[in-house]
Amino acid sequence: MLKRILTLLIIVCGCLVKVTAQQDSIPDKQISRVMERADEKYKQYSFSPAIDIYKKVLDKGYSSSDLLKKLGNSYYFNAKYQEASDTYKKLEEAYPDEMSVEDVFRYAQSLKSVGDYDQATRVMENFRKMTSSMVHFDED
Repeated sequence: MLKRILTLLIIVCGCLVKVTAQQDSIPDKQISRVMERADEKYKQYSFSPAIDIYKKVLDKGYSSSDLLKKLGNSYYFNAKYQEASDTYKKLEEAYPDEMSVEDVFRYAQSLKSVGDYDQATRVMENFRKMTSSMVHFDED
């Protein structure tokens, strides 16, 4: 009798876990629609909802430079500097050639905000190299 009750309890718990997990998952074919919704939130400066959506897409296994940039920026604009620096680091590692001057600057500022001054100095050096070739205008 005790074995039957335990078996039934395990089956019920397993079903509950599966149902809960399915509610948060995003089917592969819907990723582009979900990304459009997240991008719309981002464009409206609704960064918190955008973060939630971008994180779900990233957790699903989809990654792109655009997703990482927007997720990092969303964290940055919400003063979540640790999350921002972690996301910018992923961007730097996966897509180093696609980081803009603004991305590098925000990455360095995020690192400084969380007290990682050595890394911030390294990233600011990259920022300096990127901006040294920019045209400077004199005010006359």
